[in-house]
Amino acid sequence: MDWSRVVFTQHMAEAAALEATCDVVFDFAPDEQATYRIQIFRVLKGSGAPYFATGESRADPSAAFRPFGEGDSAEDALQACLESAGIHHRRHERQRPE
Repeated sequence: MDWSRVVFTQHMAEAAALEATCDVVFDFAPDEQATYRIQIFRVLKGSGAPYFATGESRADPSAAFRPFGEGDSAEDALQACLESAGIHHRRHERQRPE
């Protein structure tokens, strides 16, 4: 797909193309596990970094927490998203009563 041939009008405020998808399993403790479907996008129109990544819980797609990250490359955006998810689950693990 040659996105340079597509015209995004002034009424189309933002646009992004899906670059890659992966599933990642986090396992911090017996009670703190999660699997995310991570999608990495390239920004076609809009402000911010040229790439961003967002995750959705495979077990609960309606979950309030969704990891997110931005970067200058698809890899940087994915890494930022994974770090966001890791921090979230590490906090949950540490907050559990012993």
